[in-house]
Amino acid sequence: MLYETAFLDFEAMSAYIPSSLNMFLLVQGTACVYGDGIYFARDAEYSHRYASPDENGVHTVLLCKIAIGRTCKGIKGMQKPELDCHSAVNDLYNPTIYVIFDKDQIIPLWIIEYTTA
Repeated sequence: MLYETAFLDFEAMSAYIPSSLNMFLLVQGTACVYGDGIYFARDAEYSHRYASPDENGVHTVLLCKIAIGRTCKGIKGMQKPELDCHSAVNDLYNPTIYVIFDKDQIIPLWIIEYTTA
């Protein structure tokens, strides 16, 4: 299900986000192999793996625009990107995972709710 509102800030959007979804939740440990930031995937299939269903079987993901700027190779424990970079990626030549360290680089556009059959 798509909401017909494009959200321009996190405060306005937070009222519409289901409690099961917390995009600022960082999974510490082995999951943050490219740095301690907010993770985005190029492919929806990859994001689906992390979109656990709620009690009704509904998965929720956010479709966002992100300002990646100059990228660097992400590494475990990275708190911010290297000097003169704005984000980190899993692969400099064919990135599929983007790590953003500043929420001002994120524009949430849609909340997508779906079920699988």
